[in-house]
Amino acid sequence: MVRRLKIVGIVQCRMSSSRLPAKAMLDLSGKTILERVLHRANKSNFLEEIWVATSTDKLDDIVEFQAKKEHYNVFRGNLDNVLCRFCKCIEKCNADIIVRITADNPFTEVKFIDLSIAHILNTGCDYVTFKNVPYGSGVESFTREAIFRANKSAISKEEKEHVTLHILNNMDKFNCTKMNPPWDDLKRPDIRATIDTIEDYYNIKSFYNNEKSDSDSLEDYIKFIDMRKRT
Repeated sequence: MVRRLKIVGIVQCRMSSSRLPAKAMLDLSGKTILERVLHRANKSNFLEEIWVATSTDKLDDIVEFQAKKEHYNVFRGNLDNVLCRFCKCIEKCNADIIVRITADNPFTEVKFIDLSIAHILNTGCDYVTFKNVPYGSGVESFTREAIFRANKSAISKEEKEHVTLHILNNMDKFNCTKMNPPWDDLKRPDIRATIDTIEDYYNIKSFYNNEKSDSDSLEDYIKFIDMRKRT
C-alpha cells in the first residue's frame, strides 16, 4: 500500500526581527499579523496541517502562546539556523511536501499555496516559487527530500539563516520552477504586501482600518492601493 503524501504549511515566525521587532504581534484591526497569516493559510484546499516554527528564545514564548491559542501546532528550534529549525519541524510533523510561509505577510495568497502544491504533485519537481506577484504575497513550496539535501549541504551562515537560499544558489542541482501567476490581476510586482518596516505596517493597517467587511483579500488590497494612488 502506497502512503499518501502529507502536505504541511510551516509559518516561520520570531520576535527578534532587526528592522521591526515583534512585528508578528502588531495589531491589524483586532487581530495580530500572525493571526492574519494563519487565517489565510488555513483557507488552503491542500494543507493538512499548519505549524508555526519559532525559536527557543524566551522572546518567542509569546509566539507559542498565540499560535496555541488559535489551535495551531508549534515547533521551537534554533534561533539563527532557521534551515535546521525547518528540517526538525518537518521531521516532527512527518511532512512530505512543505509550504514555507512567513509571519510578516498578511496577504499570503491561498491561490499561490494551492497552485504550487499542485505543481509539485503533477510534475515531481523539488521547489516552486512565484515571480511578478505582489511582494510578500507569494510562498515557497518544496519537497522533504530537497530541503533535507539543502540542510546537509548548506555551509554559510546566510544559507542556514535563509531556509531556501541554498536551493536558490544551486538551482542546477535541484528541479526548480519559478511560476508566473495565471491570474492577470495578481501580476503586480509593483505592490508591497509585506510588513518589513513601520511604513509597511501603517500602509497595510490603513487598508484594514478602511475595509468595513474585514476583508483579507489580496485582490481587495491591490484595489485599495490603486484607488489611493488615483486620489
